[in-house]
Amino acid sequence: MTSEYVPAVGDVVEFEYGGEKSKGIVFKHCDGQLKVTAGDGCVGSGLHAATITRKIGYTDKMDGVDFYASADTIVDNYFSTPTFEGTYAERQAAWVKHHDLKVGDKVKVVRKFESGEDGFGEKWADIKDNFTGKIFAINEIQKKNYVFSESICLKHKKAGIWLFPYFVLEPAK
Repeated sequence: MTSEYVPAVGDVVEFEYGGEKSKGIVFKHCDGQLKVTAGDGCVGSGLHAATITRKIGYTDKMDGVDFYASADTIVDNYFSTPTFEGTYAERQAAWVKHHDLKVGDKVKVVRKFESGEDGFGEKWADIKDNFTGKIFAINEIQKKNYVFSESICLKHKKAGIWLFPYFVLEPAK
């Protein structure tokens, strides 16, 4: 991982601990320290002992979780859902199909994204802060063209239509 990366609660990461490679989620333990756990009753470790090799996603399900048993359950559930391989376009298409999403369905924007994160070709614009934490109807499921990357288009009454990567969205009712 580059020295620029600062782990945060809810980051889904690949990490090494005790010579073993695993995937897990960062959470804030009741002792106040950030820790990472791989689930399945696996003893997590403080971030001082684990080496995060790559951030691979995010979930807001760790908010308020401060004990390994609860964190392990969330991690086990998170990793039991399908993972999507291939190019960004293939992963977005698989995510849309997995959740059976179409124009008009609602999604929640759970976080900001970093420019170039996970192969997504757009940059974060401050106006998108109006979307974070809120639920919107999908305006369009964008295919790559000469102007835009593959993305999920969301429309805000005041901010207009903006492009988002699938990995910062979760289906909502």
